[in-house]
Amino acid sequence: MSKSGSWLELESDPGLFTLLVHEYGVEGVQVDEVYDISKEIKGPVYGFIFLFKWIEDRRARRNPRNDNFVEDPNVINEIFFAHQAIHNSCATHALLSILLNCSDVNIGSTLHQIKFFTDGMSPES
Repeated sequence: MSKSGSWLELESDPGLFTLLVHEYGVEGVQVDEVYDISKEIKGPVYGFIFLFKWIEDRRARRNPRNDNFVEDPNVINEIFFAHQAIHNSCATHALLSILLNCSDVNIGSTLHQIKFFTDGMSPES
């Protein structure tokens, strides 16, 4: 966060994301750029972050679909998700959502405390 109290926009760079992950205290994880998801990816994949410019006008043009959603409250209550209330914090939210939903990653003490503290909260809290 900057001195003015607003979030700084992060460059969409896997090296920067990896540094951020390590600053969180996570071990054994790095962020890589993927150019073609139809090709084999070597190593474990914990999540994807899709980067694109959001254009509000496109929301109205989306075709409604009958998507399948998770409805089991036991599953829903185990998923970490935080409502993004601060503009330009999407990379931080994406990384936190991926890391806090991976059971087989050593997330370190800081993220473990966040996960414990937020357990049972709604995404809007």
